[in-house]
Amino acid sequence: MRRLEREFGLSLLERRPRGVLPTSAGRLLRDAALAGVGRIDAAAQQLRALAAGGAGEVRVSSGAATVRHFMPEAIVELRRRYPGVQLALRTQPTSRACLTDLAANRADIALISISGPIPDVELRPLIELRWALAVNQHDPLASRASLSAAELTDVPDIVLPTSSSSRGRLTAVLGEGALPSQAVPDWDTALLPAELGVNRAVVATVPHFAPSTSPSMCGTALRCWQAPTR
Repeated sequence: MRRLEREFGLSLLERRPRGVLPTSAGRLLRDAALAGVGRIDAAAQQLRALAAGGAGEVRVSSGAATVRHFMPEAIVELRRRYPGVQLALRTQPTSRACLTDLAANRADIALISISGPIPDVELRPLIELRWALAVNQHDPLASRASLSAAELTDVPDIVLPTSSSSRGRLTAVLGEGALPSQAVPDWDTALLPAELGVNRAVVATVPHFAPSTSPSMCGTALRCWQAPTR
């Protein structure tokens, strides 16, 4: 197997402490072998195309808001540089669900909020996000340049995404029970009532836009496995 990996310049197996799993290239070769000798040559051509970046599929697990607000430029650049590579997006409500996709081999990369080391997962920080209070432009708080986390306990009608990193981080700062019980599925749904002036929302935003609490690091998570040696 290692000889094949050196020949094609691709990892065919993810070597884990408790066994191995086939990579996408490994699954391609396995399926060709099961189909018969006639498929081997075609599979070899596909593997060479994979190694050259001209074919294949990248499976990404992420939140819907992350895809919408942080990935468009990357998707366009991927398409420009590797037109033969397919992108499969799998949306999940939480970072934990994205990591479950990664562990179950349903995704190659997970875009998550990083809070600390994760066993058997390689983390690569991409962007530092800070939390902001989103309000309608006519809201009395709209003129405030910043707001401390402690002041949020006196602000009524706040909504937060369910099981979000923002909720968890603010709970750690303010204590259990200090946050409102109102919850919505994601950031975009939280922002809509804030724009209409119905509620206020705590959401993650771009760096330095409206810092109010300690930042959250977001980035990619990949399963750790041994790459082939050439």
